[in-house]
This record gives sequence, structure tokens and C-alpha cells, in this order.
Amino acid sequence: MEGTNVLNSTSTVLRIHGAEGTEMVKQINTVASIDGNINANGIHINNISSAQPRYPSQHLLINSKEARKMYLDFGVPLYKAALRGDWETAKAILMKDSRLLTASICKGGQTVLHLAAGTKHVHFVEALVKMMTEDELELADKKGNTAFCSAVATGEVQVAMIMLRRNPNLATIRGGGDDHKVTPLYMATMFGRSEMASWLYPITKESLEEKDRIGIFFSCICTGLYGKYINSLVVNIFHCNSTTHTQRPFKLNNKLGKRLE
Repeated sequence: MEGTNVLNSTSTVLRIHGAEGTEMVKQINTVASIDGNINANGIHINNISSAQPRYPSQHLLINSKEARKMYLDFGVPLYKAALRGDWETAKAILMKDSRLLTASICKGGQTVLHLAAGTKHVHFVEALVKMMTEDELELADKKGNTAFCSAVATGEVQVAMIMLRRNPNLATIRGGGDDHKVTPLYMATMFGRSEMASWLYPITKESLEEKDRIGIFFSCICTGLYGKYINSLVVNIFHCNSTTHTQRPFKLNNKLGKRLE
């Protein structure tokens, strides 16, 4: 139809470990191109401090008698304390061995901060972050996700705010899986975390590339997220005002079968 842009879709799969070490998987249809000119696959990492993920120590998980004993004596109690939000127990363990702050305590590579970030135990995260450096907050699990990504995926805004105040770079460090790295804002929209997305968008929108904006825009459609940032994305992606957008609807060439008018 004349005056209509055809949007071809593709599928994006996001993988992130939940608070208890289980893998959260989210798959949605996202845009692949607009009139064949814009490819939204393979979003590349911006020039940020942690373009390559930094991983925690694996000393508790190696195959040795000493490591197994240490894991049972310290790793397991720390794991349980993080899930319960028992800061006093966790603090006592960390005071005995500060290396546990930056050690993987799950087979998925998560640290104690990864576990705590996916819970509602704000006091635990706040106390834990005070013991860590900015660089330590950027440690990633085996999927390349920081603890900040875990907080974003589970929708814990207060927890995310605590970490971001300590290290603003966390909002631009990508994660999500082995092949397709996305921004934390993209994660929030894929998991339908409206409050998180509304908080992240104003503070990260200037760092988003056009590819990011397109992916996030269609992620919002797929997960039913709508808000003021949607209008801003429309203007930035399609270079139009609301009147122009109404006059030139966009046809989704996928199974959603929707027209944005």
C-alpha cells in the first residue's frame, strides 16, 4: 500500500539466570528491517568500559577436594543467606574470606550479588554493594549478565538504583545470552517490566543507537508495554511527529498482524 512502510520481523531469545540459579528464557518477535535497510540483529556494543565481560573467580567450583570443602563450608551458606536476605550471616562469611565477594557460587557463574539482585532484599544488596568496588559490580555470569541485568530482568527497581548509583556504567553494559547481547532497557521491555523500563529509558536514551531503539520499540509492542517513552521512540526511529505517524501507518509483516496507527 502506498505510504506504508513494511517491517520484517525476526525472533530474539534472551537468556538470564534467575535468583535461584534457574534460567529465565524469553523469546519475542522483533523487527529485523525497515524496507530492507535497517538490520536490528547483532546489536554491537557501544564504547563503554566493559565491552568484554569480566568474570568472577571460579575457585569454589573447581574439581578438587579442597574446593568442595570450601564450597560446602562457605559457598552454600552464603548462597542460602543471599536468597533469605540474611545479611548478618552473609556478612560474617564475607568477613572471614573477602574473596567470596567476587567468586561464583552457582554453576551458572553467579556471584552473591547476582543472587541478591534478583530478590526483594533491598537492605542486603545495599550493604553488599558498600563492600564492593565499581569494577566488581561489573562481573558477569556465564551468560554475560551483570548483577544489574538480573535486577532489571526481575523488575527490582530499588535494587537496580542502588547499583547504578555506585556504577553508572551498569546501565549500558549489555547481556542476555551467548550470541545476542542487548541493553538492560531492552531486557526490561522483553520481560514486560514496565516500571523498570520507565525508569531506565530517560537515563539511557541518549546512548541508544537506532538499532537499539527499533528493537526496544517492537519489544514494547510484543510485551504490551506502553508509555511516554513509546512516543519518543516513534519520533526517533521513524523521524516523524505524531501527525505524520498517524498519516503513515506501519504494517507489521509478521504473525502479530498489527498496524500501528
